[in-house]
Amino acid sequence: MAMKRGEAMALQQQQQQQQQQQRSAPFSPMRVLQAVMALCAVALVLHRPWSPAEGDKSGKVSNAVGFAALRADSSSEDEIIVTGAGAGAAATERDEGLDLDVDVVEDDEDASRSAGSGGVTTKTGRPDMTVIVLGYKRYASLQRLLKSLDAAEYFGDLIRLEVHIDGGSGPDWDKSIQVAKEFEWKYGPKEVRVAEKNGGLANAWLTAWMPETDQDRALILEDDLFVSTVFYKWLKLMYDTYDDRPEVAAYTLQRQHLVPGKGRSHTLISEDPFGYKLLGSWGFAPSAKHWREFLKLDFEHMNPSVPGLITTVWFNRQRRGKMWTQFWIWYCNKHNLYNICATPPNRKALGTNYRERGVHYGKSRGADYQPLTAEEWPANWDAPPRALPLYSWSLKPEGTSYPPEAHRPAIADAAPAAAGPAAPAEPLSAEQAEEIAEVLGSS
Repeated sequence: MAMKRGEAMALQQQQQQQQQQQRSAPFSPMRVLQAVMALCAVALVLHRPWSPAEGDKSGKVSNAVGFAALRADSSSEDEIIVTGAGAGAAATERDEGLDLDVDVVEDDEDASRSAGSGGVTTKTGRPDMTVIVLGYKRYASLQRLLKSLDAAEYFGDLIRLEVHIDGGSGPDWDKSIQVAKEFEWKYGPKEVRVAEKNGGLANAWLTAWMPETDQDRALILEDDLFVSTVFYKWLKLMYDTYDDRPEVAAYTLQRQHLVPGKGRSHTLISEDPFGYKLLGSWGFAPSAKHWREFLKLDFEHMNPSVPGLITTVWFNRQRRGKMWTQFWIWYCNKHNLYNICATPPNRKALGTNYRERGVHYGKSRGADYQPLTAEEWPANWDAPPRALPLYSWSLKPEGTSYPPEAHRPAIADAAPAAAGPAAPAEPLSAEQAEEIAEVLGSS
């Protein structure tokens, strides 16, 4: 018995000596494990979500038109951006069911550094373009649009994606947030913003983007649109070719069809891009310098009427603030500006509108055009003309825009008022003509 007790004591002493050696060894497995656990703890402490205003302890940030983005929960790993309803908007109680605990914001910087094939962006730094999607409760439409954006070609450029969901409640609204959050974007950083209150579509447009420099580029899309796989190729060419011209205000993926000076539908058939007084809001990419100046307008009190245009009649029938496009029409008319359009062949479009029930339509109408495919890309589009034809509110030739280095007038002498269109025109179907007043009357 004494022998066994002595053996036990010796064994215990041996184990204690081994443990002491492990603790004193500089690279023992135990020390390595402890070091790894300590580093993980430090990483968790240092990690914090993307912040719209670095160093702002209050968590508030505002843009030039007075719409604030509030930081709701800085303690969570991902941050919620809650956007106010806007200056001049009626204050309303928060909708019941608005779940501020939902994790709805991502700003995935790692996405812009991903390596691999299949068009994944590997660039870092300032985005080549920001794509902004405006959504609300049409979660299936939102998902369709996001998939079309994912299928487009970006040539290795860094594309920032922002999805803005207007304030609301209910299962469809929740699903829209879920679709936006779960969508994987491999071409650059992604951000999802959810408004605290419902500000309406016009407010969503006017708070969508505030460019920091004249070189910034952005495309704004409503959720019932669908983009062609070659939309970015065209848009990049347009920016690169025409954005240094002071008379160019914006670019559009929409096929031109309304003639506001005549109050009817008519589509100009042109093999090349052309400048048109009227904007196209279905896939709208404004020039940064003009959009910044436009946002300085007093939308609350100014009268944006333009005599002789059917859009002015529609605006005056609407509740003020519902039709944001009329303010852009007024701005382009005052400063003699043009929006760049294209007429793809085979009755195709760079941006397709599914015309679903919502602010613009009382009932769903289906797609207006089919998207242009890469195989249908016109060869002459690879070299946009330096001399850009310009057209009036009545779709009549109004001169030509030349590059600044040509030292020629930006706009040549206007054509006589009685002159007809310089290119063949394509009449619209009865259904397309019928929708004009319904759409732009509520844009």
